[in-house]
Amino acid sequence: MTDLEMTRLCAEAVGYKVVLASGSVPDGVLTEGGIFFRPLVDDNQAMELVKKLRLSICCDDGTVETHRLEVFDQGGIGTFGTSTFSPDPNRAICEHVAKVQLAKSKEPKYV
Repeated sequence: MTDLEMTRLCAEAVGYKVVLASGSVPDGVLTEGGIFFRPLVDDNQAMELVKKLRLSICCDDGTVETHRLEVFDQGGIGTFGTSTFSPDPNRAICEHVAKVQLAKSKEPKYV
């Protein structure tokens, strides 16, 4: 998955409608309303993902070199079932959100 695909999935996860997802927007995508969404490089936007999606970040081995990201459900009871490891917290957040979004899009829809 490219950084651009990952960023698009993150934007969609928090409810933004992506209007431009190409190399013309450095490190991000353009959303409806003119917002440049760049959570891989923008700490505030990465924190927006954490807050809106109720993510929990913890260090796997007690050091800052490895970050483990876990997603908890809205009630804070269970986990989605995957963890993402990266020395860069923003990348760990974005990779994890993208994985969750892809998994959700593949879930069967019941009517």
